[in-house]
Amino acid sequence: DPPAILFSEELAVLLTYDGDPRYSEIENSPYERVLNTPFAVIRRRGSDDYYLSSGKIWYTAKAALGPWTQTNSPPKDLEQMLADAAVDVASPDKAPAIVTADKPTELIVTTGKPKWQSLPGGELLYVQNTETAWLRVLSTNNMYLLLSGRWYRSKSQSGTWIFVRSDELPESFSAIPPESNIGGLRVSVAGTQEANDAMLDAQIPETAAIERSKASFNVEYDGEPQFQKISA
Repeated sequence: DPPAILFSEELAVLLTYDGDPRYSEIENSPYERVLNTPFAVIRRRGSDDYYLSSGKIWYTAKAALGPWTQTNSPPKDLEQMLADAAVDVASPDKAPAIVTADKPTELIVTTGKPKWQSLPGGELLYVQNTETAWLRVLSTNNMYLLLSGRWYRSKSQSGTWIFVRSDELPESFSAIPPESNIGGLRVSVAGTQEANDAMLDAQIPETAAIERSKASFNVEYDGEPQFQKISA
């Protein structure tokens, strides 16, 4: 089944939750963190005050699913907590919008309206102002997206999107010029030399030598270890 597919014509980030938000208290603070998201989403205990930060840009909301708005005045204690753990990354010139989801979702972002570019042969168009593989077949007007290695097809952005096997793509996909801006997509089109090479590479065993004397492993627990019996 395809994920939910959303489109944005402005810089945006997809904030995902694995189901309903689950919380864990942050020790020695009045806050709790949402556990089932890779983002730093924090709520003040006993309130509907939510905060989201990359360490430099801050957002606030009244619910985990938003809407999120940028803020320049986060709580000072929370700002200090995240500053101590922040990774030094460059901030974008403009704060991205936050799009939230609690089910499998893909976000397609374009810089402004989609700009369609023709490929040699005149059978395929692709959107050049996005990082997602987004194509259109002129003869059928079908659109195709490549998401996490899988192709999906629809007549319009609003769907319905359906899964398409890579060996059931239109023949024009095999004619994508390798030297074009989207030549890298050929590895995901069955029957191309690039796809065949990738299959052969995947069948070659890879080995590595490890010096046991230098190997180490550190187990970190969230509090005291809790062990459970494994049923026979």
